[in-house]
Amino acid sequence: LGFEYDFQAIRHYGCDSHDAAGEMVQAMEIMHADISKSHSNPLRHLKFWNPELAEIRRAMRFFHEQVRQVLRHMRARGPPTEADFSIGAHLQRVIDPRTGKPLTDEYMLPEITAFLVAGSDTTSHTMSFASWLIAAHPHVEARICEELASLGLLATAAKPIPRAVEWEDLGKLKYLNAVVKETMRLLPVSAEVGAMDCDRDVVLAGHRIPAKTTIWAPIFLFQRSALLWERPNEFDPSRWMQPGTEYAQELKGGGACAEVAAACSAQRQEDEGGEERHRPLRYAPFSQGPRSCVGQPMAELSYKSALATIYGRFTFDIDESMPSDPSKIADSGIIALTLHVKECLLRPRLRVREK
Repeated sequence: LGFEYDFQAIRHYGCDSHDAAGEMVQAMEIMHADISKSHSNPLRHLKFWNPELAEIRRAMRFFHEQVRQVLRHMRARGPPTEADFSIGAHLQRVIDPRTGKPLTDEYMLPEITAFLVAGSDTTSHTMSFASWLIAAHPHVEARICEELASLGLLATAAKPIPRAVEWEDLGKLKYLNAVVKETMRLLPVSAEVGAMDCDRDVVLAGHRIPAKTTIWAPIFLFQRSALLWERPNEFDPSRWMQPGTEYAQELKGGGACAEVAAACSAQRQEDEGGEERHRPLRYAPFSQGPRSCVGQPMAELSYKSALATIYGRFTFDIDESMPSDPSKIADSGIIALTLHVKECLLRPRLRVREK
């Protein structure tokens, strides 16, 4: 699926703080935290006397060497076979239109870096948040189990090991997909992402924004805005069972919500004759447009299949260290490039379902 390279993360991580897998994770955590700090203070790297910067530079050197090691491994394996559908194989097949030849190391290294960084913790954090929210809402878990049972994916006393999730199942897991969407609305791992450049003058909430201005719209804020969502802080997967939920729309009650809806309608009229994608969005955990998350399809495949497999076999309790109120979960989180919690979220009950 990735680069056919074994970091031995499962085999050794946690056993020796000096193993490559452990150092790789630590290096990425340090770099992620640095990126978030640099957002608020772009000049922080000029403080060369700061010992924290030396740690960051060491982490970056180690990480870049690991990326080069992955590339050397890919090159040593030779040209990919037709049956190799890994990301690394696809990158090796890409032809540079300027030269007519495969990508050089100069272009391959940033691509490998992007996949390793963007895919290192985003999907796992989303699944952790989803599991916490499901555990806090037993009726949601019950409905997930009903859906899994209807497809033969739920463990029972008669069949303690259900069949494996198949490709055809993913499109049928509509409620599970709604649960993950609602999780990503409340707790988007890319919580800070949302920068865009205006290609023309824009009037936003009565304020004129000149062309070529960069607007920063944190996803965490507008996906919880009372101007855009009814019951914005409530975990309600059923809202996603209606088509078009991701688009901005008029809310009940009028007021400021009506003003937002009117602005959205005006935008639709201005773009009339264009494609559907021009409709204003109120939900964009993967961002939107030509520079949206390149790993979105793989992330969706991963969390659907993984959660279906896990919940077909296990259930979870919320650990005593975690809040039981879903509205308080953000208080337990930190942002270090991605939104994640300070401590562990859940504790599995290792028993097969009896029903």
